[in-house]
Amino acid sequence: MEKVVNKLSEIEAAAVTIMESANSRKKEISDSMDVKITEFDKKIDAETAQTLSELTKKLQADAAHELNELKINTQKALDALDEEYNKNHSAIANQIFNTIIRE
Repeated sequence: MEKVVNKLSEIEAAAVTIMESANSRKKEISDSMDVKITEFDKKIDAETAQTLSELTKKLQADAAHELNELKINTQKALDALDEEYNKNHSAIANQIFNTIIRE
């Protein structure tokens, strides 16, 4: 009977050692995964910041280009109105005058 108790005691000690080893390995894996997750998060954050920066620059350049074209088109329209006024200002003034007098 003593042999059986001793054998059970040895088995229990071995099981405890295996469980402690498994828990230790589990903690190592968990710590390793935490480090990998942190590194991955930093990498993704850096890539996202880079992409955002590039998109912001592109949008600013596009907006500046569109604004420049709008300025050019507006200036052309103003020049056309000035030219129309300079060519026909007397006729326009007479038309306005006649419109006012008729009423």
